[in-house]
Formats: sequence, structure tokens, C-alpha cells
Amino acid sequence: AVVSTQSGQTVVKKPSWSKVSANDILNYSLKNVDWNYSCEEIDSDMMYNELLEKLGHITDIVPLSRFDSNNRPLNLPWSNSRLKRMRKNKDLAWNNFSQSPTRENYSYAFMKDKLYSDEEF
Repeated sequence: AVVSTQSGQTVVKKPSWSKVSANDILNYSLKNVDWNYSCEEIDSDMMYNELLEKLGHITDIVPLSRFDSNNRPLNLPWSNSRLKRMRKNKDLAWNNFSQSPTRENYSYAFMKDKLYSDEEF
């Protein structure tokens, strides 16, 4: 993990495993990692260390993402002000429907929910 300071904030770069598919990891590991142990008669500690080294090679294909000091990703794509407003409007619409369950309030809340879910995904 690379640590740097950016305007008083500590930023940590760590592998982001969610950005790599399982198939990519499997294909890379089958082509680039020798899964055999160095010899037949090694103890469990040596096996563990060799396995860690082999897994370390796999992290070469995993892109690094920036995290803050509380282990939260920076610049979340789903955490922008437009989506926050849409989420708030959707929640207010459903709250309004809960307090006054009319057909119009349901239609409005359903429409806000659909707009938000379409934009979110």
C-alpha cells in the first residue's frame, strides 16, 4: 500500500479486487503462476510462505484504488450530488406515500424510484 498526503488528507492506494473478474484472475494465475511447491518435503510454514508469494504475483493484475485513512474509497462513482438528490427525492416521495397512501402519491413515488434505479445502475 502506497501512502501519500494530499492537502492534509492521508490517501492509501490498495488493490481493488472488485475491478477484476474471477475469470481474469483464473486465466492470469494459470498462465503466470507455477502452483507446484519447490520440493515434496517442506513443512507447513514454508508451504504457507510459498503460497503467499504465489498469491502476491496475482495482485499484479489488480488495479490500485485510492482509499482515505478510514478505508473508504475516494471519488465513489455512485456518490455524486446528482444521485444524492435523486435518492433524497425518492425517499421523500415514498415517505409522502406512507403518510398519505393515494394512487397519485404511489405513482409519483414509483416514478422517482424508477428514475433513481435507472440512473444508479
